[in-house]
Amino acid sequence: NDYSVFISSIDGKTLFRKSLTYDLKTKVNVFTNIKEESSFSPVVKVPVAFQGLRINGKQYVTDEFGKLEFDLEQPQQIQVEFEGPWAKFQNEVFPQGKIKTTLQPGEDNHIEWDNSNSDIRERMVVHHLNKIRDYFKSFDTTKKAMDFQMTLKFENRGNDANAYSSGEVISFVGLNDKSANLPESPTVLYHEYGHSINILLYQELGKPSGMVNRAAHEGIADITAALMVDDPRVGYGAFADPNKIVRNCKNNFKYPQNMNGESHNDGQILSGALWDLR
Repeated sequence: NDYSVFISSIDGKTLFRKSLTYDLKTKVNVFTNIKEESSFSPVVKVPVAFQGLRINGKQYVTDEFGKLEFDLEQPQQIQVEFEGPWAKFQNEVFPQGKIKTTLQPGEDNHIEWDNSNSDIRERMVVHHLNKIRDYFKSFDTTKKAMDFQMTLKFENRGNDANAYSSGEVISFVGLNDKSANLPESPTVLYHEYGHSINILLYQELGKPSGMVNRAAHEGIADITAALMVDDPRVGYGAFADPNKIVRNCKNNFKYPQNMNGESHNDGQILSGALWDLR
């Protein structure tokens, strides 16, 4: 920094100094390139809400419009990760995306997740986790079950594509399965987030084991996904074959004749009833 120094004419000692360098209002705009509804949707550039940025040792988070403003005195090199207050991504399958850039003080700095620094599957799961968390939080802001940094994982195991939720962790496996594209299909992530809500909200409400009825677990997870996109087809776009989906909430399943004891099958009775209610 540059200073103006005032010296005593009596003994030559420094009386005081005044900084000549002033904090500059610096803006950051963060964007990502994703698909909003399915793997078959077009790629669109959208702002990144809840993007974490560490600048000069201090943690910042973008607002709902992907914007951030702060004071910066000199150019600052930063590394941007897939991390924010509600999501932290871990890729064990291929090199994880990151952005290295330099912020310029007093300017509008543009940061963009794209194919040059990340894989669209990474961008998709992070974007859609933040999206569904924000959406469901708005239903009841007093509940704290989803107020934590959820971990998203691409796990290097399994030959067949699948996804799981343990409550606080959502994992995708079998990413080398060429017949499927689960991370690039938002309703798969939404379904797993529905499982997380079932577990964590029940725990918040006093049930340590979470939701224990497996058919209810699957049915509510399915309708969570369907209502997010206003489309009853859970897993549309999850497979290379566009005619193949995971399940359909628009169905004629009835109790008890369509029950067979398998939770995904039996859950369609509940998801079908809730889709009809919608």
